[in-house]
Amino acid sequence: MNQHTPLAWSPRLLLPGLLLLLLPDCAKAASGVAVQVLTDVTGVLNESTTLVCYLMSTENVTVTQVTWMKKKPDGSRSTVAVFHPTKGPSIPDSERVTFWATKLDGNPWNASLAISHVQAEDEGSYECQFATFPTGSRSNSVHLRVLARPTNTAEALTPSPTWKLQDLAKCISTGGRPPPQISWLSDLNGTETRETTELGPQPGTFTVTSFFSAMPSRHADGTNITCCVKHDSAREPELLLVILSVPYPPEVSISGYNKEWSEGLTDAALSCDARSKPEPTDYEWSTTTGPLPNNTEAQGNRLLIHKVSKTTINNVTFVCNVTNALGSGQNQVTIYVKEPVSSGLSTAAIIGIGICSIGIGILVVIGLWFYCAQPSDSGTYQVAVTVNPAWTLKAKTEVQVADTREYSLTSHLPVNAGIMAATIIGSLAVGSLLVSGIAYLLVTRRRKGRSPRYRSQISLQVLHFLSFSSRCPVFPRQGEGQVVSRFLGFPSPPQYLRVLLCTPRVAATEQPELNTVPESGKPGTRVFLYHPLEGLQSHM
Repeated sequence: MNQHTPLAWSPRLLLPGLLLLLLPDCAKAASGVAVQVLTDVTGVLNESTTLVCYLMSTENVTVTQVTWMKKKPDGSRSTVAVFHPTKGPSIPDSERVTFWATKLDGNPWNASLAISHVQAEDEGSYECQFATFPTGSRSNSVHLRVLARPTNTAEALTPSPTWKLQDLAKCISTGGRPPPQISWLSDLNGTETRETTELGPQPGTFTVTSFFSAMPSRHADGTNITCCVKHDSAREPELLLVILSVPYPPEVSISGYNKEWSEGLTDAALSCDARSKPEPTDYEWSTTTGPLPNNTEAQGNRLLIHKVSKTTINNVTFVCNVTNALGSGQNQVTIYVKEPVSSGLSTAAIIGIGICSIGIGILVVIGLWFYCAQPSDSGTYQVAVTVNPAWTLKAKTEVQVADTREYSLTSHLPVNAGIMAATIIGSLAVGSLLVSGIAYLLVTRRRKGRSPRYRSQISLQVLHFLSFSSRCPVFPRQGEGQVVSRFLGFPSPPQYLRVLLCTPRVAATEQPELNTVPESGKPGTRVFLYHPLEGLQSHM
């Protein structure tokens, strides 16, 4: 028999005292003699546990012996340990089983039994019995439950390339006691689980294997599932993540047709999009009525339609069949050919644009004529607006300019401003470039000094200018010069530059300081520049 030296500072010595505090208060206060125990004790495989047992007495008694016995399944008992006050402890398995106390004395009497390296066969019901004098024997029972912590693993499986229900993942809980409980957490539909239980690596332990099964599909491939292992040795379930790797036959879709194919469309194409694992090995195009039309060409996963025609592909259903090592899949699309789409705008839009363009053009012409027109510009003007090659709108306007011989020296229209106004307003509508061109020519004539300034009154059809009266100021006598064009003003007062084109009626020798400048082949026409600071000067 081995003698165990007490561990004075070991936590094991504190455990019986702490457990004693957990005993019911009524046991401490009850009269007589009673044996107090912790009725349910849990031990973990290969670890240590304690069977707590105390004798509580309010009388003067003498303990003559303590005996621990284990009840067998058949109802018989076997001795586990005996402690005699004078002979000491007697323990058959003294390597693993010891008494906490080294001697039986005191009140209460401690008969707690420590078991190390707990084995599965240690599980069962134990009886703690005190023999006393003069009260006789007192006893109580303790149940020991032995647990074994399992080792848990989970992994994805590689299914065979067949289209059937098969195992996609497995979860193994090894060496647990009692057998672990395994479940699966998944969002997949149509799944099944099956489970096997075997003896574990140590006596009294178990290994449980759970299989997760489903049909191979694209939705299953790459999906996360969780193996949940519950066991009494752990407070919380252990969760193990598994990412599935699943082969599946082709899942097919057809793209490229947008329901807007019209007669005459060229280089149209359908694309057969397949997702599969492993990759597709073959693409086959056909129709529900037989072979492909003559104007189509199959190129792998693409079907080319060289020219869309109602006579060949309208209301034709094209089928794409895709094959891989696991199987095949197909999809189809029906083509409906529309009538050719007419180009250009609608009739209402064309008429609206034309009316707006012509209206704006006429207003621009009238506005510019208000500043720039002269009697020689009278006539009929036509505005043409071309919307597309098949639509051209035209309009005419009659313009009459009357000279009333009234000359203005102070009203000036800047040439650049006139050109800018004509260009901006004219470009607001289709076809107004023609209008801007007319306006530009009219204003440009003022730049050359050929358009006199008029005060005017305007109506929609007739432009009537007030008459003016003047004379060519460079000739000293009345009637010697005829004014052809008046002046050109610049927006920098007071330096106005006046341009006069005069036709002389006297000999050139009467004005020797002035040079004669021919205009348009007309000899004798003189051009003079008048500056308010420099006076009258000959041009060139």
